[in-house]
Amino acid sequence: MTEKHLLITGRPGSGKTELLVAFANMHPETTLFYSAECTEEMLKNEKGLNENVAVADSSTFKFEQANNYTTICVDYLELLPEEILEKVKVLIKQNNLQIIV
Repeated sequence: MTEKHLLITGRPGSGKTELLVAFANMHPETTLFYSAECTEEMLKNEKGLNENVAVADSSTFKFEQANNYTTICVDYLELLPEEILEKVKVLIKQNNLQIIV
């Protein structure tokens, strides 16, 4: 099983979220977008995230739902709670997901 990870780094305001949104918009039906910084409303109304992209935050992320996606975009990895990060790692290995952070 091959793990696929892409780490996007940059200074504040350098367009990291916009890059993740652009990728998610290319694959709206198969991408789960996790954001610790923006609400779903902000992502869709202000950042231009496609309406068909599933969005989760710490309170709404359900690990079972991740099985329905081939890609998980994580916006602001530093704010991801450790217990969710560990469970996401397990999902990636079990389901051959790619993760973009």
